Amino acid sequence: LSIDVEASGTQQSLESTWRIPHSDPLDDVFEVTAGLQGKDIADTESLTATAGVAHAMRIFSDWSFRYGLSAELERYRVGSETQKDVAYLMPAVSLSRAAIAPGLDPGRGSRIWSSVDLSDSAVGAPADFVRWRGGGALLRASEDDLFRLLLRAELGAIWTNAFNEVPASLRFYAGGDQSIRGYDYQTLAPRDVNGK
Repeated sequence: LSIDVEASGTQQSLESTWRIPHSDPLDDVFEVTAGLQGKDIADTESLTATAGVAHAMRIFSDWSFRYGLSAELERYRVGSETQKDVAYLMPAVSLSRAAIAPGLDPGRGSRIWSSVDLSDSAVGAPADFVRWRGGGALLRASEDDLFRLLLRAELGAIWTNAFNEVPASLRFYAGGDQSIRGYDYQTLAPRDVNGK
């Protein structure tokens, strides 16, 4: 059982995960998750409650596969839009691979991952949507171990018939020291007709 708490002026969260071993305690587990997250960043406010179940397993040597279902309740406002309350079910699948050199301070490693979330108005979602996210990281140290290079990239896309109905917690925002430096955290996004 793990419980994570985050508190700041713009973002607060309380999330818990209960991992239940299945056939192999390290490589095959069921997960039961629950969480509450609040955000008030730039012109976006949201409060989201989530509960879900998932099955995570290692396939092949370095690959992991995860599939699950979550139920989400969200109250949000983006820009000058009116506040919305939505509830939806969201199935998800992900595939990842991690490889790292042995030792306490490895000099080589890589990670790639891809995930797909989707929902449909037939199961209560405000809009039909498919959200894809993917990324990777590469770590390399020099021969004398004086320098290290870490490259990281993330991509994402949303396919939907009504973008303004996609809940705020599922949209993409950029900005911040882990994204685009020089812009405040998650302040880069499309503007509405009122410039927000």
